[in-house]
Amino acid sequence: MENRQRKFELELGRLKIETGRAVQALRQEWPREVEEVGVVLVSPRFSGQVHGQFCGDPSPTDVITFPWGEIAVCPAVAERQRAVTGLGLHEEVLTYICHGLLHLCGEEDTSEAGFLRMVRRQDGLRQVALGRRRKLNNG
Repeated sequence: MENRQRKFELELGRLKIETGRAVQALRQEWPREVEEVGVVLVSPRFSGQVHGQFCGDPSPTDVITFPWGEIAVCPAVAERQRAVTGLGLHEEVLTYICHGLLHLCGEEDTSEAGFLRMVRRQDGLRQVALGRRRKLNNG
């Protein structure tokens, strides 16, 4: 867990523990080639650069997942989005981490059905990561 942005203070130790819980919940579907997960909190500027380089869209985005296990999360985008979701900043950032973990496990959200499945799974995974549920429901 690394913080490369300065605007938002987040509890990195807590996020690291919660990310570990989420990874553990996904252990049966975890890809063998991903030995370690690295989460990096980034600025909107950096997020836009990476988004432009890898996805052709230079706007800042919430989360970008790389197949080798790195997940870049932009807390500034999370701050804007939480007005819609009603979550606190910590939980919104954790949602993006869970989203990235699910992408590592092969989930896709490019179709409407895939998007709805991803939303259900990431919300359930966030609850597991927070210690509010013991088991992840894959549905």
